[in-house]
Amino acid sequence: MSELSKVRMVGPLASYAEGFRDELVRVGYTPRTARDHAYVLAHLSRWLDQEGLEPANLTPQMVDRFALARRRAGYRRGLTARSLRALLGYLREVGAVPPVTHPVPDSALEALLGGYRRYLFDERRLAPPTVRLDEDFARRFLTEGAWAPTSTPTG
Repeated sequence: MSELSKVRMVGPLASYAEGFRDELVRVGYTPRTARDHAYVLAHLSRWLDQEGLEPANLTPQMVDRFALARRRAGYRRGLTARSLRALLGYLREVGAVPPVTHPVPDSALEALLGGYRRYLFDERRLAPPTVRLDEDFARRFLTEGAWAPTSTPTG
């Protein structure tokens, strides 16, 4: 019996379980860790089914709702959107769930801040609350002239 066959798979994502596990093993996850991720996929699939949602409804807001449901149920893994990145990345890659869309910035400032936000998330791997604080500070810095000296030094 394979490790994955121990995972109860029902719901709209059940057909992706084997491919997901295989992909994780292919990129270097241990079979046990791949199985643990498959348990999270199984729960997501059941949760979508129970909520009456299709995979196409899996927006970032729905991912946050799912993570909250896992925390409330007492699970120890897959408790944040960040911890679900491998799972969601695979499901997006195979077209099971929609890609994340980013709104088109309406100004050069918004484009700059969007790039800064992605840098903080992707390169610095900061938590969302920290990213919001840093982005808010950068916005004030760039719009309110917080960088300009308020008085000239005297000698």
